[in-house]
Amino acid sequence: FQMSVNDQLMIPEATVPGPRQFEVVEFRDLQPLWPLCIPWIGCLCCPCIVTCNQYLVLEAEEAVLTSSNICWSSVERRPYAQIGEVIEMNMCLCCHAVKSNLNEAGKGSAPICPGWGCQADKVQRLAEALQERKVGRGNIAQIQQAELTVAYVKDINAKLDTVMQHLKLATPPLANNAEVMERDIAASHAVPIKR
Repeated sequence: FQMSVNDQLMIPEATVPGPRQFEVVEFRDLQPLWPLCIPWIGCLCCPCIVTCNQYLVLEAEEAVLTSSNICWSSVERRPYAQIGEVIEMNMCLCCHAVKSNLNEAGKGSAPICPGWGCQADKVQRLAEALQERKVGRGNIAQIQQAELTVAYVKDINAKLDTVMQHLKLATPPLANNAEVMERDIAASHAVPIKR
């Protein structure tokens, strides 16, 4: 069996779907006002609390939390792969917040609790958007993409082996070494090789 130069081998191009793409979403007016209700703290920190401006921009690859007031300002950027758990909190029956490691302050993270804490819809939308991006663009998505790529490579290798057998070509020496390495790795992890 020989192919002439004029014969065209039609091999469909394998398309590996990429990670999910998201639109840029902004959440404005996330600054907490409820600390004004706390005796002494509300009085002493009133200028900083009242002038606070906090907003979150969920970009394609990372979340950007910007906070500023007359006392300080900060911008925190965190890739979705580095965002830990996203928890929608409900405290005292009416105070709603989102807790994640996005708003880290020192040793812990302060929950994002907009306004007086009664904006349940905004908090729910924020928690859902963060969770969706964490799963769609974070470590989970990267692992799924790697597993899909490995599956495509194995499929292509199987097709190539079939073509080589049909053409009665010898297996290249490097391919044998790769199979031995694969068996050694699988044996060290006690994972059976499925073919």
